[in-house]
This record gives sequence, structure tokens and C-alpha cells, in this order.
Amino acid sequence: MRDASFQSSSYTTGKTLLHIMLLLILLSIQVTRAKAPAETIVEVEPYASTAQVGGSFTVNITLADVQNLYGVEVILHWNASILQVVAVDVRLGFESHSDGVLHEPIFTAKNETIQEEGKYLLASTSTAPAPPFNGSGNIVRITFNVTNVGDSRLNLETKLYDWPPPDREPRISRPIEHTTIDGFFDMTAPTIGIPTRTPSDYVLPEQSVKVSVNVTDSASGVKNVTLLYTLNNGSTWEELIMYYNSSTGFYATIPGQQAETWVKFKIIVYDYAENLQTKNGEDPYCTYFVIPEFSHTTILLLFMALTIFAIVLSNKILAEEKLTGYAG
Repeated sequence: MRDASFQSSSYTTGKTLLHIMLLLILLSIQVTRAKAPAETIVEVEPYASTAQVGGSFTVNITLADVQNLYGVEVILHWNASILQVVAVDVRLGFESHSDGVLHEPIFTAKNETIQEEGKYLLASTSTAPAPPFNGSGNIVRITFNVTNVGDSRLNLETKLYDWPPPDREPRISRPIEHTTIDGFFDMTAPTIGIPTRTPSDYVLPEQSVKVSVNVTDSASGVKNVTLLYTLNNGSTWEELIMYYNSSTGFYATIPGQQAETWVKFKIIVYDYAENLQTKNGEDPYCTYFVIPEFSHTTILLLFMALTIFAIVLSNKILAEEKLTGYAG
């Protein structure tokens, strides 16, 4: 009996240890995933900007989640007929700029604005005894004046270089893989097409209505599309998010309403620069009326009346043809 009890106890202990080992393996996998390095990104921030002619705006070239950084190269392009650089604030040197990148001392090989080409260049590197930089921060801050009407892509080209360890042969910096994200200057509101309704003609009581519309923005892109509808001529409005479908454009469904209800809707669109465009609810295609639903008896009587009318009309036409034939 003792042997059986001992074997049972050993089996139970072994099974428990196996479960613990499996749990530790799973926890190890989760911890490894949690510690996976984040993607290094260099981008124009904010992504989209807007201002009127004569106004100004500022963008940062930001760097996020970098490891072992020792050198940076930045080239920014813009439409020189629309934008003019009026200030450049280089944020390199973490010891001098708490929001910056790279450690001092720093050597800057190039820091140049070529306005007639719409181009800015920056090339800098830390030098010994500076340690490599880890983390996030701003590389440079650029302020533009708006000189003309139009839109402009802020096209960004970047290179990042690492700190070469002493045992690297040859001891030179290597590129750091990263993602570059452009920005936009956008002063043009989105374009809203003519909405369509399904059903397109009569709307019966409690019948929902799908509204579809094509919306475009050639610069920063469409941020969101919202449909607002009212049942009391604008005293109050209900809001619906319009979702995107590749074949029908943006769409939303207005719930079914009672008979003899006037429904009016309008569409509001923002792009990523917060430019606003509205399709006004006063347009004819933005209004519909919920008709009373005919009873089966009414429909039958109407069908019978139309049938009788068609028969009478047909007989009349035949009679006139016969009279015409006799006269000939």
C-alpha cells in the first residue's frame, strides 16, 4: 500500500512540476514579447498643419524609440512657391536641450536652408567622449510662413547611424533601420460628392435609409466623416459616424421613422489639418419624406382601377383604328 501511495504521490508531484514548468515557459514568452524593441520612427510632427496666407506654423522633426544613436542626417523638401522658412531651431545635444537627441559634444557638418529649392539639410554626429543616445526627442524645429494659396507635402528623408563598439572591424558607424513619415501643409478643405440614398425614391414607415457619399482630400487625407440628421427642421440633430467602403464610399444608415416625417441630413468632413467641409442639409437630395404606407385593400383597389383604365383605353384605341380603316 505504501508503494502505491508513494507512486501516486510521485506522479502528482511530477504532474505539478510539469504544470509549473509550462507556466514559467509561457510567462517567459510573454515577458520576451513585452520587451521586444519598439519601432524606431522619424516623422514630421504634427503630421498635418494649416494656416492662412500671411500666417505661420511650426513643425518638429521628431525621433522615437531609438537605441545606440550617434549620428543623424535630415533632408526636408517643401513647395517653395507656397512656404518660406523663417526660423530653424536645431535641438541636438541632450545636455543643452532636454527635448533633444544625441549627446554632446556634437559636430555639425551641415545645417543649411535652400529656400529657392524648398530644401533643408542637417547632418550631425556625436564625438568622443559622448556616449550613444537612447530614447526619443526632437532633431530640429522649423517655422514656415505661408506666402501663397495651396498645399504642400513636407517630404522627409532621414538617415540614422549607430555608435561603433571597440571590437567592430572596421570600426565605423552602421545605419539604424527606421521608418520615416512625411508631413503635410494643407489649407484646402475636403471635397464632398453628391450623396445617394437607398431607397432612392419612396421611403416607407420604419424603413431605414442608407446614405452613401464620396469624400476626397488630396493633401493630408480624410480624418473623419459625420452624418447629422434632424426630424424637427434643425431644432435638434442626431449624429452618425460614416464608415468607409471601397465600393460605395462613406456610408451611414438613418433609422426608420414614422409616417409623414420629414428627414433632413447634412454631412460634415474634417481632414487631418482640421480643415472643415459641409454638405448642407438644405440641398434637395439631403431631404426626404416618409410616406404613409398603403393598406392591402387600398393597393388592390388601385390595381383594379388601373386595370379597368387600361382595358377601356385599349378598347378605345381599337375602335378608333377600325373607324380609320373604314374611312380609308
